[in-house]
Amino acid sequence: MIERTWPWTVALAAALALTALAGWKATDLSVSTRIEEMLPAGSPAADDYRRFLDRFGGFEKVYAMVVWEAGDDGPPPDAALLAEAAGRLGERLEALPEVAASRSGLTAADEDFLRRLVLPRGALFLGDDDTARERLDTRAVRLRAAEIRRAVTGPGGAQQARWLAADPLGFAGDLAELGGGAMGFIDPLTGGFLSPAGDVALVVVTPASGELDAAAGRALAAGIDAAAAALADDFPDAPLAVVAVGGPLYAAQDEAAIRGDLTTTITGSAFAVTLLLVLYFGTLGTPVALLVAVASGVAWTAGFTALVHGEVSVLGISFAAMLLGLGVDYGIHGASRFRAARIEGVAPPAALGQALGDVGPAVLASAATTAAAFLVLSLAHFRPVRELGLVMAGGILALLAATLAVGAPAFVLAGRWSKPPRRWHWRATTWRGLGRGVHFLVYLGLRNARWVAAAALAVTLLAGWGITRLDVSLDLRSLRPTDHPAFAAEELLVDRFALGLDAATVVVEAGDLDAALSAARRVETALAGRLPEGSDVSSPVRWLPTAAVVERRLAALGGEPAAAAAADLRAALAEQGLAERPFADALAVLDAAGRGEAPLPIRRDAWPDWVAEQVRPGGGDGSGEAASAAVAIRVATPLGAWAEGPPAELLAAVAAAAGESGARVAVASVPRLGAELRRSIVRDFRALGGWALAAVLAVVLVAFRGHPRRSLLALAPVVVGGVWTLGFAGWVGLPLDPFAVVVAPLLLGLGIDDGLHAVAGERRFGSVWGSLLENGRAMTLTTLTTCAGFGSLALSRVPSLARGGVLVAVGAFCCLLATLLVLPAVTALWIGKAGWGKR
Repeated sequence: MIERTWPWTVALAAALALTALAGWKATDLSVSTRIEEMLPAGSPAADDYRRFLDRFGGFEKVYAMVVWEAGDDGPPPDAALLAEAAGRLGERLEALPEVAASRSGLTAADEDFLRRLVLPRGALFLGDDDTARERLDTRAVRLRAAEIRRAVTGPGGAQQARWLAADPLGFAGDLAELGGGAMGFIDPLTGGFLSPAGDVALVVVTPASGELDAAAGRALAAGIDAAAAALADDFPDAPLAVVAVGGPLYAAQDEAAIRGDLTTTITGSAFAVTLLLVLYFGTLGTPVALLVAVASGVAWTAGFTALVHGEVSVLGISFAAMLLGLGVDYGIHGASRFRAARIEGVAPPAALGQALGDVGPAVLASAATTAAAFLVLSLAHFRPVRELGLVMAGGILALLAATLAVGAPAFVLAGRWSKPPRRWHWRATTWRGLGRGVHFLVYLGLRNARWVAAAALAVTLLAGWGITRLDVSLDLRSLRPTDHPAFAAEELLVDRFALGLDAATVVVEAGDLDAALSAARRVETALAGRLPEGSDVSSPVRWLPTAAVVERRLAALGGEPAAAAAADLRAALAEQGLAERPFADALAVLDAAGRGEAPLPIRRDAWPDWVAEQVRPGGGDGSGEAASAAVAIRVATPLGAWAEGPPAELLAAVAAAAGESGARVAVASVPRLGAELRRSIVRDFRALGGWALAAVLAVVLVAFRGHPRRSLLALAPVVVGGVWTLGFAGWVGLPLDPFAVVVAPLLLGLGIDDGLHAVAGERRFGSVWGSLLENGRAMTLTTLTTCAGFGSLALSRVPSLARGGVLVAVGAFCCLLATLLVLPAVTALWIGKAGWGKR
């Protein structure tokens, strides 16, 4: 016995050792949630967004919010306490190794930049020339001095005095309006970032790690929790809560949610598939052998993917559940034939050879069609879909190899040590039940061919009408769990601070920084008047004057007007009893302008981070792309104002304004990207479905050696089942999304399986209906396991995966129904019952 079994034992041990090695490597496989992966290739919106990410990295920050949670019946928000709490939170966060910097409001460096370098120069670059002339008028200067007197002697005068002294003639206007972004929420009394309602204080954190570093995100989340706990100890009687969102927190939250979701779906799928196999085969041995073979194939696929790619997207990670639903099909057909041969008393090795001879060609053709259909996805515009197609195509081949390398030796070894199964055993109830169901459907289609064909045609036409109702959804949140912890914090950030949903970022690039700032100024002028009401614009142009602007302003206001304004201001301050010394910086700029002198440019090392993050100074002579300077203008609009991104006329105006000086411009907008992605999904769905059908047809023709009737009969169930499935989606309102692009080739690869086995068995059993009666049990079981494998995705908290799983499960069932019921009817009407045994 040992001499006859040792080759099988060695083969199985080698295959399992390879599985263990692949499983160890698969632990390195990470989940990527980068938005770049969703960008379609070769589209203007995607190219612009990619350009923005390349130059600025997406402005990823972590926003920690201290929320006053007293409720309607509690005490009103205490702005001073909130600002103090946010300041302490920021200090604790900045001490974390995962944090590069944090701010809860204006810092000393910010004030120095604004009060010493920016606001005193307001006469040389803020506002238009006509407004500047009006502010230099003697009467306007005197009125302004009186306003300053009233402000500094009123409530909060000490706080306002610092800013009024830096900009005594009021060129900057309202500091909050000038700032934009988080700078637009500076509370003048506390200097902190407070919401207009005064119930939320904001801390802006710059992570020390990249936004994709999940490990750093977990550490940062733990640090934020610890800082929040310490804050509760500092203010035990204040109803404060801390929430945070953004940066590497997304990566940590996404990874945890998706991995947990994946565990749930795979566990549910494995349990359902195992239960079906045990009920079908009436024993544990065969199901265990099949599942070990499938697990080996999945491990080989995951290990190879980790070795080659290192990471997969949220769509790509679904390959495990898909392969589990697909891979067991090949083993079921072989195990069913192996079982039948063992019942007849055939020895295990011979029974294995007989099973391979009977179902091998159909299984090979089925695997080839499925792999070809998935390989078509490599033509998709989306990297996740292309990636999933390549991984699944390789995974199908890995499953086929694992079924032979693991399943076949396991069957033989189990057969050596067990008795042949009995034909009618009490545990074969499921076997007999499936057989009766198969016989009923096949004979129903055969004996009522005209009625069945007419009913199938009516259902198909109704499904065609449902297809016209199909919708395309591109809510990017469908690629995240529905209970994602970031959603509530995102909504709070948008509601209180209008941050987090920037409708567009305009990137202006030119040869040097001055040229880029000049072009950005023209672009900002083009934006004015074209933005929806309630929009906010944040731009470094407001803080960094260009040489051209300063020169033009000096030409208009320099000399006598500026000198006279300086003299008028000194006199007016004296009249109001205000000391001249606090206004020295602004007076010095006016004096220099009176002499026709421009101040030195603001040095880059004096820029605060909220200015520096929107500027890439470039370098060199500007002749190359890498040497060019770039300026980002961030535009935030009310939610829904630009449902499909900036309108075409605004894009044209922005491009024209930048083009006047030869600058390049890119408009990065998620809504714009979404609209383009929506159109691309429709194109991909149509094109990839057609190419997948062509690939499947080619493999089927090769499998049947170009025989047209047999090829068409094999394709008929999947075509009918596919139409029914899409019609079902249209009627129940299941939208198509990025994952749905995968469904078309997937259904073709799955649905063709039953038709291939039905027609391939015609030679052996004399007719298609004879083949169905013999192989129908295995077809039904493979469909049920497929429905269990993909149906488990319905448990997913990721809406896109859940919808895709339901579609595949429904599609597999429709293809089975078309095979067992419609195919016999079509065959009877086409060639007649008498000719069923003929080729």
